[in-house]
Amino acid sequence: GREAEPGQRRFCDPSPDMVLRDVETLRARYAGDPDVVIGLAPHSVRAVPPEFLKELLAAADAWQIPLHMHVSEQQREVDECIAETGTRPVHFLDSLGALGPRFVAVHATCLEDDEAHLLGQAGAFACLCPTTERDLGDGLAPLTALRASNVRLCTGIDSHVITDPIDELR
Repeated sequence: GREAEPGQRRFCDPSPDMVLRDVETLRARYAGDPDVVIGLAPHSVRAVPPEFLKELLAAADAWQIPLHMHVSEQQREVDECIAETGTRPVHFLDSLGALGPRFVAVHATCLEDDEAHLLGQAGAFACLCPTTERDLGDGLAPLTALRASNVRLCTGIDSHVITDPIDELR
């Protein structure tokens, strides 16, 4: 039998070109609309092969658009990233040049203090999704370390189970 691919590839498009064509279409459609911000959102380091991720990061930089990724949502993701890349997700993303003021780390639940520091140095965001973390039992992001590192915090909705931003803030 064939060995399973590493990581979680269920969110992965067949090629970066397909993703970038879709983003270009959206950028053209909403060009000049001040109410629409188009970003790039490769799911996570476990779902997108590193060679794809490099192409997507280059496009986000060229277009100067937000880059939004699930980061250290669960310990399993961290473990898989270490097994595949030899390092934790934030460090891996930093080595690729992904971190910066347009970067949004969604969840950031299983971060170590030095990772929070890297996000803060980069001027990045951590987008917390409390109802998802509650429903999955993932725990809470290390808010003390994130705040001490000046990571810009925001909240988001990560499922269609609850789509109430006030409940997220609560």
